[in-house]
Amino acid sequence: MAMSAGNASAGDSVEAEPRPKRPTPKIQTVVNMPYFTPAQIERLSTRARANKMAANKWMQTKMSACAYIEAVGAKMGFPQRTIGTAQLLYQRFHLFYPPSDFVLHEVALAALFTASKLNDTQKRIHDFLMTSYAFRYPELLHAPPSDTEHDAENGTYDWIVHAHVAESDVDAEMLAQERGRLLVLERLLLQCICFQFNLRAPQNLRYVVKVARRFQMAKSATALAWRIACDSHRTYAPLIYPPQTVALGCVYTAVSLLHACGELEACLERFTQVSGWDDAWQAKPEDVEDVAHHVLDLYVAQLPSMTETQPSGRAVPLHVSYPPPLGLLAWRRMLTDNPAQKLDSKLTQIKIRLRQDAQQRNAAMAAPVRTSNREDVRGADDALPATMYTPEKPGTQTAATRYLLY
Repeated sequence: MAMSAGNASAGDSVEAEPRPKRPTPKIQTVVNMPYFTPAQIERLSTRARANKMAANKWMQTKMSACAYIEAVGAKMGFPQRTIGTAQLLYQRFHLFYPPSDFVLHEVALAALFTASKLNDTQKRIHDFLMTSYAFRYPELLHAPPSDTEHDAENGTYDWIVHAHVAESDVDAEMLAQERGRLLVLERLLLQCICFQFNLRAPQNLRYVVKVARRFQMAKSATALAWRIACDSHRTYAPLIYPPQTVALGCVYTAVSLLHACGELEACLERFTQVSGWDDAWQAKPEDVEDVAHHVLDLYVAQLPSMTETQPSGRAVPLHVSYPPPLGLLAWRRMLTDNPAQKLDSKLTQIKIRLRQDAQQRNAAMAAPVRTSNREDVRGADDALPATMYTPEKPGTQTAATRYLLY
C-alpha cells in the first residue's frame, strides 16, 4: 500500500507539471508595395546583406545574376519582357532574403521560370534546368552539326545557340533535387510580389517607343533607347519609379550617349526642355535624371569586364555566359575612334554634364540643388511599413496570410 501510495503521489507530481505553451497562430496581413523609395531600397538591401556580404560584392553578384538571366533567357528564346521581369524579380527577392544564404544560379533560374509564367511564355522546368547546364557545365556541351546556320557578322558558327547538353549526361537524382528547389523558390518569389501579376517590364519597353516617337527620334536612336530600357531592368530604377519615368530616363540616356558621339544635338536641346513633363508624363526632371544615373552607373561598373583580356581556354566565353548590357554594346559599336579606351572617360563626361544641367535648371527655378534622389537617402524617411512583406521567422506560426493589392 505504501508503494502504491508513493507511486500515486509521483504520478500526481508528474501530472501537476505545467505544459509548455504553444505559440498562438496569428493572421498576417501583407500589403503589396509596387514601388520603394531610394531610402527603403538602401535599408532593405543593408538589412538583407547584414554583415555577411559587402556592398561591392553584392553589386557584382547582382550584375552576374542579371547577366546570367539574360544568357539563359536568350538561349531559350524568351522575349525581353520575360527576361526583364526575371531580373526585377531577382532584385526584389534579395531585398528580403540574404543573398549569402542562396545559390546565385538557383534564384536566377527560379526568377526566370516564374517570369515565364507571368508573361505567358512558360516552358517546362526541365527545359530551364537543361539549358542552364550549358553555362554551368560547359564541358558537357555537344557541338552542333557542321551545317549549322552561319553567322554572317563574324564569319563563325554561332554554336552556343545550337549546342546542348544531353540528358543522358546529367545525373537524374541531381536533376530531381534541383527541380524541387526551384519550385520552393518559385513560391517565395510569388510571396515577395504578394501574388501581384500586373507586370511593369512590358510597360517600360512600350513607353520607350512612345516617348521616342513623341520626340521624333530616328530609328537608330529609338533602337538604342529600347536596348537601354532592357538594361534598366538590371538596376533598381523600375522598382522606384513608374514606367513612364523609366522610359523618359532611358530615352534621355540614349540621347546623351549619342550626343557624346557628336549626334542628335538638336534632339538633346529639345529633350532638355522639361517644362511640360509634369503635365504630359507625370514625371519630375530630377527623377528622370536619377534613372539616367542608375543606367550610367551600371555601364561604368560593367566596363572592366568588357575591356579586360578573357581566358582563351573556356569552352563558353565569359561574354556569352554573362553578356554585357545591350545598350552599352550598341553604343560601343557607334564609337569608331578607339572605343575601348574612351568609354570610361565619355561616360564620366556624360554624368558630369547631367549634373551641370540639373544645377543650371535648379538655379533658374530658384530651387535647391537636387541632382539625384540617391543623395538624399540618409536624410529621407526610411521607415518600412508594418504591413510590408517580411520572411517568416523560424518558430513562428501563421494561421493564414492576407495579401492586399492596391
